[in-house]
Amino acid sequence: MNAVLSVPGVRKGIWMAVLVALAGCASDIKPKPVAVQPPVKAVGHQSLTVTEAQAGAEIELGREQELVVRLTSVGTNGREWSLVDMAPGVLVASGPKFQRALVGTTDDDSSGLSIWRLRPSATGNVSLRFEYRRPRNTEAAAAVVTYAVTVR
Repeated sequence: MNAVLSVPGVRKGIWMAVLVALAGCASDIKPKPVAVQPPVKAVGHQSLTVTEAQAGAEIELGREQELVVRLTSVGTNGREWSLVDMAPGVLVASGPKFQRALVGTTDDDSSGLSIWRLRPSATGNVSLRFEYRRPRNTEAAAAVVTYAVTVR
């Protein structure tokens, strides 16, 4: 290594590279701040409805409010939504209830919505994780939707 550094110009080149790197660190370009979504809440309403469009959102509920989660399903692919993660004690879930998009079709061949209703049972924080996959299958989920819920 010392033999390489003793070659004329190599040491100077290394110092120039270090100075250029440090100059780049001192530029006036600042990273843009990450936009923080405001919490989703519906003060004064009996329920709050969210979809996969609000995935990752923080949700605030009052003790008497119901959370309704409406997730789109495609009837022909054999997948369905399931609630795979919810710590007990803050919310009580009922569902899913499937609502067909087209009248006159069966649940097996129609697109529609999986509707989950969650009622607060105590104040606190809970994370919800829904996965869209074939039942009893170990393949990776085709879609994942999460919410961070705070009950006040």
